[in-house]
Amino acid sequence: MKRIFTIMTLSLLLSIAMTNVVLADSFDSSVNLYRKDGSSWEVEEGAWGTLSFNEEGESFDFSFVGSSVSGDHTLIRYVDPWDTHQAICFGSATPNSSGDVLISGSLDIDSFTDAKFWLVPSSHVDCSTEKMTTWDASKYLFEENLISFTKVEEQEEVIDVEEVEESTPSVKNTFHKDSRCVASKPADVTWTRHVGDELLWSAVGGDKVEVRFGFTPSDLLFHFVTSNDGHETTGIGTDIGWWSGFWQIRTLNGCREGNWTPVMTGTGSW
Repeated sequence: MKRIFTIMTLSLLLSIAMTNVVLADSFDSSVNLYRKDGSSWEVEEGAWGTLSFNEEGESFDFSFVGSSVSGDHTLIRYVDPWDTHQAICFGSATPNSSGDVLISGSLDIDSFTDAKFWLVPSSHVDCSTEKMTTWDASKYLFEENLISFTKVEEQEEVIDVEEVEESTPSVKNTFHKDSRCVASKPADVTWTRHVGDELLWSAVGGDKVEVRFGFTPSDLLFHFVTSNDGHETTGIGTDIGWWSGFWQIRTLNGCREGNWTPVMTGTGSW
């Protein structure tokens, strides 16, 4: 039975030692706490512990690991002057059967300088009033060195509006005339004929027609555009000027064009 108990004790000690190593790696500073003689304040053998912490940050992050401690204990910061008996509690814990205790946390507190950190029996302090209620130095662990902490406020990103405005290229709206053709293609001329001094045609689509004409089928040099009303006078003094005998006609609808008819001649029709 003794052998089993010894193994369990070693296991617990090893566990708390490993915890201490891991936690210490997470902080940038540490200080030991010891039993001290109440008169000479010399360090005595017995219970002890290590308080690991970050010296600056948005919060005070800490972890205390103690050894050979008996009963419920509280980690405090004792605030001077002495006669105020003011004590700020940082956490409490009950040690395991081997006397190992762990108290850790993160507190949003203001900066402090040269502070005293003690581990005291929980019954010796009233955390609600932040006062020590009993004094027995033989039962306390006192800091080896005084501790300081600097609170760093969270930095808010400040945007320089003028700089942003200067770095942002100005945007000018430029409007262009919509030159897209949205008209539909007109239906083609379905019939055309030259009778006497009139050119006649039939076309349902298009608001205008274009006529081109000339002396030979391959050389239609002249042309005109007129409304799609189905007829146009030809001959001397007319819009055509002089009827030359060969012509083609197609419909127009705004920017859209129909197909040309075959080349016609004389009084032929199509």
